[in-house]
Amino acid sequence: MTATPHRRRRRLTSSLTFTALLAGTAISGTAGAAYAAGAYDVPHTDYELVAVSSESDPYPAPPAIDGTALAAFDGDFQSQWTSRYADEAPYPHWISLDLGQTLPLTAADYAVKPGQNGAAGEVAVYVTNSATVAAEEDPTAWGEPVGTATLDAPETAETRQRVDFDTPVEGRYLRFQLNSGLVEDAPAGSAAEIIAVSSEPVPEIVDQPEITDFETVELVNGDLTATVATEFPQVVAYTVGGEPFAGRESLLDTWTVNGQDYSASTTSTVEGATATYTSAVEDLGVEITSTITVTDEATVAFAVTDVTGDVQVNTLGIPGHSLLSATSATDGVELDRTTISPDSTQNADQYLPITATTAVDDDPVGAHTAFLVNGPVVGGVETNATVEARNQNSWNQRLLTQISGTEERTATIASNSWVYEPSAGQDPAPPSSSSRRPPCTSPVTSTVTVT
Repeated sequence: MTATPHRRRRRLTSSLTFTALLAGTAISGTAGAAYAAGAYDVPHTDYELVAVSSESDPYPAPPAIDGTALAAFDGDFQSQWTSRYADEAPYPHWISLDLGQTLPLTAADYAVKPGQNGAAGEVAVYVTNSATVAAEEDPTAWGEPVGTATLDAPETAETRQRVDFDTPVEGRYLRFQLNSGLVEDAPAGSAAEIIAVSSEPVPEIVDQPEITDFETVELVNGDLTATVATEFPQVVAYTVGGEPFAGRESLLDTWTVNGQDYSASTTSTVEGATATYTSAVEDLGVEITSTITVTDEATVAFAVTDVTGDVQVNTLGIPGHSLLSATSATDGVELDRTTISPDSTQNADQYLPITATTAVDDDPVGAHTAFLVNGPVVGGVETNATVEARNQNSWNQRLLTQISGTEERTATIASNSWVYEPSAGQDPAPPSSSSRRPPCTSPVTSTVTVT
């Protein structure tokens, strides 16, 4: 299985010609428009790949994407995703997509090139609002399929065959699963395009402007100062022995709860070297209490101390919560990151000087250990974050590192999400408005050391 951290991007406008099958009738139109009453395509430019069972190498070579999972939602019916046929990967074949926002979904369309061994026969579609579930290989984690269908051989690559859902369902993540093929004894599965269908017009996804002018307060203990926001639990900057180090310099306002992002309204109080935050996630009726402390050990500690409300909270995260950052505008910046691997023939360590020409990471890169050098100062992050999934390499995802930027580069280290209360073996109906800290609840902590 291949898993990809999802990210949000601006929706672009485009159009293309298609042929669709509706009630046995072929209909031509423009992708993105409603071609049946109450049926609206979710634009392919909104999709992000979450995970795929297998994929072929790009044909003929990168940057082409034909054969890869990305070809299943690139808007081009002449390219297609094909399972790893070189290794004869068996059915079922599946792909999991992030649609960018929660939508009222009623169907999913499937297209494939005619005369191909990978044309699907029996298919099933699953929908969820949980990013954790969306990355799961096991379909039982998704629950029952919302729609199934037996497909026919397509007339053209633009022939769209619809899988209607039993009932409309609200969801952000969609898994399209090919359970069998039309060609007997052919193990490969393919899809030229997979298109989610909403019952309502799809709102445009627009990047929110960053807020850089906001209220901060300094927490001081000895030679270490942490400048923190008052409106959200984040470290904006550090000073150690007079030397500066950056954290997250634009204001955040979002918690990820059970894999879904929610805006929160946050208030704070400061006592000594500790700031205490209360974040109200109104959409869930959940309140999260957290602290940032400059400790006597010359570290900065972030912790979630309590969660209350009506919803059982299994996982928590803060998207974009870069605990350390540095840019190529400063001389001597370097990102060091490593993973744990039993393969002694491979070097898992990366030592990356950050300059204006350093290669960028398209997505956050997981790490077990990471350090950021900022001239004479070095910073590191320890966290008890873990991924609630059957993934033997989850320890290599505790930290998320990334190099980004255009004219200059920025290197960041952040914590991944935390398992606050494991979903297995939990009471499915927790008491209303009670503290969600049973004996099995894990503490949520991240500690930054800057020296």
